[in-house]
Amino acid sequence: EELKSSEGFQPASKCCTEIADFVMANSDPLLPT
Repeated sequence: EELKSSEGFQPASKCCTEIADFVMANSDPLLPT
């Protein structure tokens, strides 16, 4: 839900930061760190 909010309201750079934080927090094996 936070990703949707960032994608709609926050700038692209902020969205990238949110995604990066999300990946790092979840340790997503599908995406390179």
